[in-house]
Amino acid sequence: MIRSMTGYGRGEAADSTYKFRVEIKSVNSKYADITVKGPKIFAPYEDKVKACITKKLRRGKMDVYLSYEALTVSEGMVGVNIPLASAYREAIGRRPKGWAWTTMLA
Repeated sequence: MIRSMTGYGRGEAADSTYKFRVEIKSVNSKYADITVKGPKIFAPYEDKVKACITKKLRRGKMDVYLSYEALTVSEGMVGVNIPLASAYREAIGRRPKGWAWTTMLA
């Protein structure tokens, strides 16, 4: 077990949909002081992250940064509604002659 540490480390893991990254910065300190930072989606796991770190490190002030990146489009992410976009294109093509864009968008 590591008892004292000053350093920096970064690790990444990925599957077919997400890439996760963990970065840890630490400085010497008499006691273990762990701060977890990242998106709110990770908030429920903060205690588990701290417990995992304290299994290996007894001392030090540690800042843990969590992040993730979506590798594919999934539900809830922005996408293009093709039928709606086609309908807009057709409507724009049918606009009366002489109509200005400001009239169309008003």
